[in-house]
Amino acid sequence: MFSLHVQHIINNKKSIIVMILMLIVIFTLSPTAFKMVWEGHEQVNADITDFSRGDYDLLVRASQSEIERELGVVEENYLGVGNGGITYEQWENIKKDPRIETAAPVASLGFFTKIDQMYQLPKEEGSNRYTVSYKTTDGVNTYLINQQTAYLFKDNEVVYDYFYPIELMNIFGEFDNANFEIPSSYHPVIAIDPQEEKELTGIDFSILNKNINNVQTFPEESQLIPLIDIAESSTPITTEILIERLDITHQEINDLKQAVDLSPNQSLSDLEYYAELRGEHVEERDEVKEALDTIEETDEQVHIINFFEHLSPFEQEWYMIDDDYNIVMESEYDIDEHGEAGRSSGYLSQNVIYKSLSPKYQKTQNGLSIELLDYEGEIPIHRDLEQVQFQEYDVNGDNSDLLNLFQVDTVTVGEYVDSLAASPMGIYHYQYGHLKETGEQLKPTHHPGSFLSLPANGLISIDWADEFKGEAPIDAIRVKVAGLSGYTEEASQKIQHVAEEIEEMGLHVDIVAGASHQNIDVQVEGIGMVVMPWTTLGAAESIINSWNVFSIVISISFILVALLSFVARIRTMEHELYEDKIRLGLIGWKPSTIQTFYRAQWGIQIVLSVVLSLVILLLSFGIDILMLIGWSITIFIVMIIHASFTVLYKQKNNKTHKPRQSFLIANIYYYRRHIQAASLQLLFSTSVIAFLLTVQQVVSNRISVTDLGQYIHFQINELQIILLLSVVLLTVYTLSESIYRMWKEREEQIEFLKVMGWQNKDIRRSYTKETLSWVSPSVVMGNIIGIIAVVVFFPVNLTVVGINLIVTLSLLFALTIVLKVGLRQILMRGVS
Repeated sequence: MFSLHVQHIINNKKSIIVMILMLIVIFTLSPTAFKMVWEGHEQVNADITDFSRGDYDLLVRASQSEIERELGVVEENYLGVGNGGITYEQWENIKKDPRIETAAPVASLGFFTKIDQMYQLPKEEGSNRYTVSYKTTDGVNTYLINQQTAYLFKDNEVVYDYFYPIELMNIFGEFDNANFEIPSSYHPVIAIDPQEEKELTGIDFSILNKNINNVQTFPEESQLIPLIDIAESSTPITTEILIERLDITHQEINDLKQAVDLSPNQSLSDLEYYAELRGEHVEERDEVKEALDTIEETDEQVHIINFFEHLSPFEQEWYMIDDDYNIVMESEYDIDEHGEAGRSSGYLSQNVIYKSLSPKYQKTQNGLSIELLDYEGEIPIHRDLEQVQFQEYDVNGDNSDLLNLFQVDTVTVGEYVDSLAASPMGIYHYQYGHLKETGEQLKPTHHPGSFLSLPANGLISIDWADEFKGEAPIDAIRVKVAGLSGYTEEASQKIQHVAEEIEEMGLHVDIVAGASHQNIDVQVEGIGMVVMPWTTLGAAESIINSWNVFSIVISISFILVALLSFVARIRTMEHELYEDKIRLGLIGWKPSTIQTFYRAQWGIQIVLSVVLSLVILLLSFGIDILMLIGWSITIFIVMIIHASFTVLYKQKNNKTHKPRQSFLIANIYYYRRHIQAASLQLLFSTSVIAFLLTVQQVVSNRISVTDLGQYIHFQINELQIILLLSVVLLTVYTLSESIYRMWKEREEQIEFLKVMGWQNKDIRRSYTKETLSWVSPSVVMGNIIGIIAVVVFFPVNLTVVGINLIVTLSLLFALTIVLKVGLRQILMRGVS
């Protein structure tokens, strides 16, 4: 019996080797795929646990914006327009919950303008024309805020006249100096709780609780509110000063005065006063401006000064410009070194608050858009501004109820550090975004009408918030749940329970634990397409769900392809052995003996495959429990399938040939069982791969929407590719072997055609038509089934589906045709 087994193996060595190779592929790839799916699951969960919990867990607000509700996101400037809505009592109730570690409130008071202060330029010889230009920038474009031109006339270094625009009245020419004033800049002030904020950020804000005494201010009886300046806040205003020496005499100025009916004792600047405030002498004023503008300069100098590199938004110190055009602060001033300096400050600017409304977002097919509302000078305005007269100075009355912000300290909050988790901390810094076309980084201009939100420039204690905003001044509370070390399933449930109880207070709660930044394309009118980061809620859950979907789809696809491959091979093997079994019966072998013989043959193949696959796995991965479990399960399933197929399979030998008019139809009919098997295999494989590739693309797109998802996708992308290649490899191997066996069956027919006088080119043409006649419908139908399955199960972009299925169609179609033509040529050469 042993010699018979050996002889059988030698006689059928090609068929047995093909089966052993297939079993080795299945026994190695299946447990490998199982291990990779498991490791991918563990990798995703580990990354979610480690990286998806940010500085806090819950964002509590009175309500959310409409665009947030539609998109399931949170704006970086989550304070909105600062309408409040949360009371002190509600905050205290949240804070005293023992499950809550931190409950840090924030209240946006609005935008305050900088204290009005003039600056003095150095004295220049002779008469001069001063042209001062103030500019701002959004990081890409530079905009002119305004430009002022003023004249200071001297005779023997004694000032005898001036001419300046109305906005410089009581500023330019004071103390006989060229004085100017920085244009209004807007600075958001946020109220916080010093202790809760320290627990959240680690920064000491306790100085906000101190009382301010012995400070001179205006009015003296007003209350001073301690304010902390944010060192990283900056105002993008640069000042360009053009000084032109003019060759003009005192007499020429008097002649100009006479021409416009001014006496020598009057000033040219009086015309500006009359024209702007009284509406008189407008033509004379314009005549003087034109005459002065045409005076040619004899010399010029240009100085660029960035005041806000030195000045904080709420700076109380006055400052001047020294002879080298450097900024000299009050604390640095020395009269002997710097000479006399004039000063003028106005604190009444803090009586007005500006509130910036949200941009008018509109959903578009590709993201969002923001409408341009207006221009202020050259600056595009995308937000409406509301001016609020918060308080008013009473000239003759009691002003003890007036509130003034007074800077007591400066803190450094650090530069923005990109993280995978998104906990909107926009009161300190934002990710502003960049132009999509060029990648240039954007930032807000000095104007609160910018579509980009300004971070906090100043912080005060939350205890003062009701003075500005009434009984419910708090805009948001950032809540950190106690007792959590990562974002696990248990942590998620605890956070969810806390959120639900807070919502019962009538507040809106966003769970930002597990959130991450998502880049959204925003078409900003007047700027261009801007890529802006928004906080996407539920990013962690979405990533886990997407990976689970991919794992299920890839596992089912792999199992189905492996089973199809194995069943197809068993069917081929049973067909090959059918005539051998008939011959053994004719020579007297009993059916039980035949069955025992072939079971032993199967056992030899299984043992060899098991041993070789185990060696490959051990060499590749070592002793791995997961791998061995997957390997054992695969062997068990293969044995069950083989046993079932052996019992159920019955060979049908009904190759009766009926005459057909067409040789092509006759061939297809005669070999229909082989073609049916190959067609079904091709159809199924095409649909599975088309579906799988599209699902992989959809899942990857879903995962990669956020920063956290991109990181995790990078970690697991290699696993996804290997799993996909495994399915494709198994499919190609099965198809190749099936088609090869089909053509082997036709060697005699090919030889007969050659004997009948057919040329090789005729045979190739005939069989190419025949192959295309069943391959094309199989591939097309397979792709249609894949498309239907994708559309049914996934709300995806059909463009993505189309592209992936076209790629799948092209690859499988080309692979099948090339394989068939190549095999046919080999067979034809072999029988020629």
